[in-house]
Amino acid sequence: MLSYVILIVFFVFLEALFSGSEIALFSVNKSKLKYLASQGDKKAERTYNLIQKYYNQYISVGLIGTILSITLATSTFVALLYDMSVFLPILKENEEFFAEAIVIITLLFGEIIPKSIFQHYSDNIIHLVVEFLEFFRKVFKPFLWFANAVNKVVFFLFRIKKQNEKSYSKEELLDIVLQTENIDELKKKIIGNILIFSQRRISEIVIPLSDVTAVSDDKKVMEVVPVFKESGYTRIPVYRKRIDQIIGFIRSYDLLF
Repeated sequence: MLSYVILIVFFVFLEALFSGSEIALFSVNKSKLKYLASQGDKKAERTYNLIQKYYNQYISVGLIGTILSITLATSTFVALLYDMSVFLPILKENEEFFAEAIVIITLLFGEIIPKSIFQHYSDNIIHLVVEFLEFFRKVFKPFLWFANAVNKVVFFLFRIKKQNEKSYSKEELLDIVLQTENIDELKKKIIGNILIFSQRRISEIVIPLSDVTAVSDDKKVMEVVPVFKESGYTRIPVYRKRIDQIIGFIRSYDLLF
């Protein structure tokens, strides 16, 4: 009985990995990944190149792996109930309940939870995700070949034409800009910083309190004018007694009235 439980947990775990990996591929910031690769990050370069080359196959691997995992988990669960029903006949009278139970288990722990986690941390775990999918891409190669052949037959029979037009996301447009040769390195660096801006921490860009330009509330107006001229700021914080006791700010044009 324990072996059945272990197998069910294992197959649900596999389902979680496959379904999570699939959503991670959709969610990862590819432009950021390419930018990191262009900066000499070997791991990012390998991951980006693999995604570019095998993206569609990785999606297929995720789907095949998810379906196989669900099938195996369900089959093992049915086998467990069958063996247990020999000792507990009451199980046969509650087949619908246990059928719903396995559906909820696979849906919750194999789909919903892992997908939300993989989507949230897609940029951090994409390297592991791609290595995982690359391994199973080789394992599922016969299935992928068969699926591709069936796909071509269906397209041929129903005279379905592949769409040539492609809509670009903001990230893809930025990616195109990075590939443009007549843009100088400074502009490319600025664009690269835009891509990773949302990932930066406040601690990386905050101005230390000791470097903040501020004036005391007991200063006279004429004493503040030179501070505006030297700093070039239009607004300056005002503190009382100590720099860490900010009580407000003064605007440069307020000095004119």
